[in-house]
Amino acid sequence: MAWSSYDPANHIGSGDIYAQALDADGNVMPGWPANGLPITAAEGTQRYPTMAPDGVGGAFVAWPDGGKLRIQHLTETGAVALGWPATGRVAADAVVGAPAPTAPDGAGGVYVVWTGPDTAPGSASLRLIRIGPDGGVSPGWPVDGLTIGVPGDPWAVDLVSDGEGGAFVGWTAWPEPQPHLLLIHRIAGDGTLHPAWPSGGVAVGEDDVPWSLGQPNLVPDGRGGLYAAWWRSPQLCAAVGPSGLCIQCCPPTNQIASHLDSNGALVAGWPAKGLFFGNAGRVAADARGGLLVATTSTAESDGQYIRSRGLVTRVGPDGTPATGWAFEGNPMCSERRHQINPAIVPDGFGGAYVSWIDARTFEAVLYVSRLTPSGSIADGWPATGSIGSEAAVSPEAPFLVSGNPGEAIVVWVDRRDGSPQLYAERARPGPPGPPAPRTGLGFAVADLRPNPARGAFWATVSLPEPGEATLELYDVAGRVLESRRITGGQVGVVQMNPSGRLAAGVYWLRLRQESTSPGMGVRSSTAKVILLP
Repeated sequence: MAWSSYDPANHIGSGDIYAQALDADGNVMPGWPANGLPITAAEGTQRYPTMAPDGVGGAFVAWPDGGKLRIQHLTETGAVALGWPATGRVAADAVVGAPAPTAPDGAGGVYVVWTGPDTAPGSASLRLIRIGPDGGVSPGWPVDGLTIGVPGDPWAVDLVSDGEGGAFVGWTAWPEPQPHLLLIHRIAGDGTLHPAWPSGGVAVGEDDVPWSLGQPNLVPDGRGGLYAAWWRSPQLCAAVGPSGLCIQCCPPTNQIASHLDSNGALVAGWPAKGLFFGNAGRVAADARGGLLVATTSTAESDGQYIRSRGLVTRVGPDGTPATGWAFEGNPMCSERRHQINPAIVPDGFGGAYVSWIDARTFEAVLYVSRLTPSGSIADGWPATGSIGSEAAVSPEAPFLVSGNPGEAIVVWVDRRDGSPQLYAERARPGPPGPPAPRTGLGFAVADLRPNPARGAFWATVSLPEPGEATLELYDVAGRVLESRRITGGQVGVVQMNPSGRLAAGVYWLRLRQESTSPGMGVRSSTAKVILLP
């Protein structure tokens, strides 16, 4: 992670940029200082850092600095990479606005996009450059960056890898007298515009209504295409309550998304103006070709301010909700109001972790929850959500990143020590209790909980006929690791791997019983369980 020490709200701090590396257990990685590593020895105030991994444990950090764009390459041990200057490499001599998004190129280098001055007075253009691990500009790329066709001044920008050595760039622009546009382009790894895409990019969600468009959020779909999400709000807000406070979030915003294929064409099933998912939120890939959307909806209003409810939905490549998910969203928790600023990340098994700021007690509290692939709250997680940190004071700006399989890391800013500090916490499955036995299963072993599991897990065993049965836990090599004798004629719940001694991996449960019915022989039922580290 990277941050600036400058606090613009209170005009305090040195304005230096720092980076830190933590392992999956929250420990500072070897070679990294406890309070963060200064990124540059350059003088002046540096802000708005962006970061991208280099694929070998290190990272690139880019930031605007005195009208220039600088980039630094750090190794896994927190050292400046060989050949890179201590002040960082100057990637551009003239930058208009900030920040400058980055994305890995898949070959140890990095893409950086920024807004620079255009040839016309008072206008700006969008530029992209690819830099190798050694700090040199990649072959075929202009040394001052590739100019991407932009109708009107680019405003908000996002950048992601396309998974094939190139990159997707998305930006909002306002080409007078038209309304805001969200434009997307695909750039090949050799520095040329993708031949299947229009030279000026693909316009997404075009509308003849004068909406203001917010920060774009690009998400690769894993199939060469991408999801594009953005916020939309009216340019004027006239809904004011008796107290003088706006009752429509001043102004209200919509979360909208669209889906483009690898050639920039709209994927079948998605409307030209995009799908509307409620108020502004966050999106993430679901690791199965679909899209996860965390948003909020207006649950109720007391005439002075809105009480919003956090919702999550999951749609497939064609835009239809996945099984178990409602298009308008499944609740993040059982509380019906006061949830804002949602963030979301896939859990690696088809479900998702979600975090949000909650004011149910009229004080800001950070909450986290986990949803299953079918959209229900995961076993072991309270229906009301789990508090992310009891010590946090006025938490803000939470976001999530994926951790170990089945885990996530939530990062946020709070002021428990008076000044804003950056904190991180791991979200992981908790130890659930046994499930309620389910009837009507027939002969079966089912309802493994949790699954994936870390340590012990539970299974429902259904034996309609009398007589003893055997329940075995075995690995992929067929070796029986645990065996239990079960009495027939009942439905019950059994705990397996109670000591948690088994290594991470894939295992199977097999229920076997000699049937009392003539000619039926031995019958069996199996179920798969995944154990996490």
